[in-house]
Amino acid sequence: MGFAARIARGGKIGTGRFSVFGVRFSEEDGRRAMLARYKIYRGKRPAEDPLPDGLRKDTRKHTRHCLRPSAEAVAAYLADPTEEAWEEFSRSYLSALEERFAEDRAPFDELASAATEGDVYIGCNCPTQTNPDVDRCHTVLALQFMEERYGELEVCWPEK
Repeated sequence: MGFAARIARGGKIGTGRFSVFGVRFSEEDGRRAMLARYKIYRGKRPAEDPLPDGLRKDTRKHTRHCLRPSAEAVAAYLADPTEEAWEEFSRSYLSALEERFAEDRAPFDELASAATEGDVYIGCNCPTQTNPDVDRCHTVLALQFMEERYGELEVCWPEK
C-alpha cells in the first residue's frame, strides 16, 4: 500500500505503528523522510506487523549503535519496572547519549542525515511482556534526543 493510501486509511505509515502528525511533505512522493521506531521480534515476524520500508537500525543493548542503552541499565530497569526505575533509566540513558554525542557526534550526524534522505527506523524488542509500554523503551528517549538536536528531522512517535 502506498503512502497516500495509508494516509487515506487512517494516517498510518511504516508498520502501522506510527502516526503521521508532524510529517512534512516533499515533491517526489508527497512526503518527507523521517525517523521512527520499530519492533524487532525474536523468531518469525507476525504477518500483521510487517517490517517497515526504509533503513532499519538495531539499537538494542548488545549492539555498538550510538543510540544503544547499556546492558546494566536495561537489566536494572527490567528487574524492577517501576516509575522510579524508569526515571533512573531515563536519566542514565540520556546522560550516556549526551556523553557519546559530546565525544563523537559523527554517528549521530550520519543517522540524522540518513533520516532526512529516507525513512530510518530504530529498533528494539519493546514492547515485551516484561516491558509492555512502548513509551518506556529507550527508542522513544532516543527519538526525543535526536529531535532536540536536529530540528530538521521529522520524528514519528509510537501511537498511544
